[in-house]
Amino acid sequence: MSGTLRLRGSTSGYSELQAPAVAADQTFILPTAGGTLLTTDSPVPKLTLELGSASQPSLTFEGDTDTGLYSSGTNTLNLVTGGNNRLNIDSSGRVGIGTTSPGEKLELRVSSGSVWNKITNGTVTGFFGVSGSGASVDIYGSSNHPMRFFTNA
Repeated sequence: MSGTLRLRGSTSGYSELQAPAVAADQTFILPTAGGTLLTTDSPVPKLTLELGSASQPSLTFEGDTDTGLYSSGTNTLNLVTGGNNRLNIDSSGRVGIGTTSPGEKLELRVSSGSVWNKITNGTVTGFFGVSGSGASVDIYGSSNHPMRFFTNA
């Protein structure tokens, strides 16, 4: 089945919804009133989505509707899995993992327990983090590799 569905408004012109030739049925879900599915306005076509939420992201995957992308507000981007915020980028370009309001360029947060971050090249691994009690900040390397600190000289 293939073809074009034309929707005519009360003024001149019309909107089109085009379906490519396919062997099976296709489903097109139109946005709520005032939303835009896809336009051909200049300068280029664009896809506009509703803001969404962590439990109902605007862009999801078939069979996994609580995982995807949404915006919690102006100039903010959020990625969710399992209905929970996982990565947030705010209007200042700050990235938060485990927090929706990062205070620095990159903030990693857990609600309790240890926070460990891993950097590896596949052979040598370095870790940095905060101990479970919050009593220390730790940096260590895997195996018996040396730990070095440098300045620009």
